[in-house]
Amino acid sequence: MPHVYFGLAPNTAELEAVRLAKPACLLVSYAYWKHKRLDWLIERIGYRPRIFVDSGAFTFYNQGTNTHFGDFMDFFQTQWSVEPRLVLSFVNDLRYNSDVGIDDDVETDPLSAKLINNVFVDYVDWLLVNRSWIDHVVAFDHIQSPEKSHYAFLLMQHLGVHLIPAFHLGSPMDALDQLIDAGASYIGLGGMASKRIRMQDKANFVNACIDRYPSVPFHFFGSLDYHLWRKIPRIQSVDGQ
Repeated sequence: MPHVYFGLAPNTAELEAVRLAKPACLLVSYAYWKHKRLDWLIERIGYRPRIFVDSGAFTFYNQGTNTHFGDFMDFFQTQWSVEPRLVLSFVNDLRYNSDVGIDDDVETDPLSAKLINNVFVDYVDWLLVNRSWIDHVVAFDHIQSPEKSHYAFLLMQHLGVHLIPAFHLGSPMDALDQLIDAGASYIGLGGMASKRIRMQDKANFVNACIDRYPSVPFHFFGSLDYHLWRKIPRIQSVDGQ
């Protein structure tokens, strides 16, 4: 039986249900909790569960929200080759000090809005404010780009949180290898929300990942289907509503 993280939205009915039932593990999506602090959640429900934070990237994608992460990645990785461990520190300085630049010859003002006012940077800031209440964090990801997902994982490794990168159905297996090589010790499996994907295909994907790395725990995003769980008995954890 996997660990089950129950998805929770910040509305009165769900908060009251959780307060009464007291499930041990909760999942909160940044897409829905970005205007709330997690200490407020703890106070409302009256106990401290294990908290798994999802980036909400899939929700933002479905909403058509432009996260500007492609611009962010292009500037820091492609144009200027800034080391991942330095990027977020630079962005923080840029956000609060408009005179900061990568060097004296680089003009950052035209890109500032995309570099410092985007969903990814806001997510990082929210995590830093709430990290004392968080047990696991899903790295920001892009369902159609393993490269963007990998880069976000590299950036977020330096936040001091227990980070879980996402690997999606349809991505090449070498993208999974790269996450392992980069230090991933717990991996989320996604890209399977569509009802058009057969249950057996989902199970085959999950089991292939586990077969490839049997000592690594894997999390399955977005399913409380017990019939599916029976086909993936080695999965470490799942979530859903």
